[in-house]
Amino acid sequence: MTRLHTRKLAGARPHIVLGMSLGLLLTGVVASQTLPSFDFSDPADTASWAPTHDISSLTTTSTGLLARISGSDPYTIGPVRDYPADVPLWLRLRLSSDAGGSCQVFYFTSAATEAASVRFTVPAGQWTEGRVPLPALGPGYRMRLDPPGTSGTATFGSLRFEVRSPFPDFDLATVPDATSWVAQHDIASLTPTAEGLVITISGSDPYLAGPPRDYPAGKLLWLRARLKSDQSGTAQVFYYQTGPTEADSVRFYVTGGDWQEIMVPMPALGNGWRLRFDPPGTGGQCTLARLWFDERVVYPTPAWPTPIPPVIAEDALRVMSGSLELAHNVDALGAFQIRFDGQPVAQGNPQALMGYVVGDQARWLPFGNPPGQPLVTREIDSGFLLQSDSTDADGARWQIEQRFTASSPNTIGVETRVTVDQDRQLLYLPAFTLLAGWVLTAPTNSRACSPASSISRTNRAAPSWMSSAPKPGAWCPTARRLRSRSWPSPRTIMVSD
Repeated sequence: MTRLHTRKLAGARPHIVLGMSLGLLLTGVVASQTLPSFDFSDPADTASWAPTHDISSLTTTSTGLLARISGSDPYTIGPVRDYPADVPLWLRLRLSSDAGGSCQVFYFTSAATEAASVRFTVPAGQWTEGRVPLPALGPGYRMRLDPPGTSGTATFGSLRFEVRSPFPDFDLATVPDATSWVAQHDIASLTPTAEGLVITISGSDPYLAGPPRDYPAGKLLWLRARLKSDQSGTAQVFYYQTGPTEADSVRFYVTGGDWQEIMVPMPALGNGWRLRFDPPGTGGQCTLARLWFDERVVYPTPAWPTPIPPVIAEDALRVMSGSLELAHNVDALGAFQIRFDGQPVAQGNPQALMGYVVGDQARWLPFGNPPGQPLVTREIDSGFLLQSDSTDADGARWQIEQRFTASSPNTIGVETRVTVDQDRQLLYLPAFTLLAGWVLTAPTNSRACSPASSISRTNRAAPSWMSSAPKPGAWCPTARRLRSRSWPSPRTIMVSD
């Protein structure tokens, strides 16, 4: 079961952003398909590989298939396997060789040719994984493995295949990706490892650059990276054809110590673009495991329902903290009003929608219970909770729980938990929507990336502490692409004084 969890806090005398929706815009991911693979430590996988030429013997060991090389052109040929047609592939071969040099892999149906082969260079005496692109194959293909060297041994650990995206992908735990990046400034060394490319930083402005790559024309991009840094700080990625500029760069914050994945939007590029990576910090090490791209799909916005100010009922649930009060009706999530010193200052949005993607289609449904279906409510310490239970059009059950508690003076804590019993590729999840201003008018334009972005406040007087609130529509959440299984860790946002 996939559990989504995010935490927010809202407090009194806040600098409330008008039309604020604390949510996530997400796009989906493509599931990989089953492809041939060989575990060379498994006798069932090695039985069909033969010592075809200049290999005196092949022996299955606990670490892989040990080849004893006996001549200048050693190779072994494997069995016939079927590959999906029209699907470009990555080939991944893990091996260790007594001799360093070029490892070559041929792919063929009848006879091996140089044109239908790929190469990568491996160091001597250490386990290395090569990852190289293959074209789409089809049924009835064989693989021929040519290890480096003319004597000694080479051990093949595994051979596997992955679907290759049309977007560039640097897997820096493999070669040649790890060896194609060059240190340019304030970097003492670049060391390929099984975890990724270890960058040893030696100054205040470290950076390295990668090789040129071709990007699909006209496609907006997500830049994604997996990395770990000794020091916290801001990392920066430049994209360029002739030379890096600040205007053509993106930044993201990296927390020191732990592995993390980031995702930032980039514009459409084209052919022949390079990347420059500036790791965070001025010393220590940063390990860059992978840097890759996905298409940033912009889905049409739905017909956002006009938020209707909830009329607070006598049986509404209430929580108070100092001069701050939140009253929530029991019939719908988001049907609440916030008062400060008895004056209405903000409200929720019971008409909020959440979205997910099936294939290339966006699906939208109410955030919470369907009309006419009551919420489950319960009083808890210092507050109350509400629970909704609904089923989407494709059969997944969504359970949403919101807790409202008085946590400290003039502060109300809000926690949202979302559970779904099938994997979902999320497009938008309004974990908590807060509309500042206590009288709302209908939208006057079509600009909307969240329901709140087209809401405006009337000219009726607002409390003085709200005078610096941004103009209507000034806030819009940034779209993010995440697997539903890798929901971000809980975050807390304090908006009280």
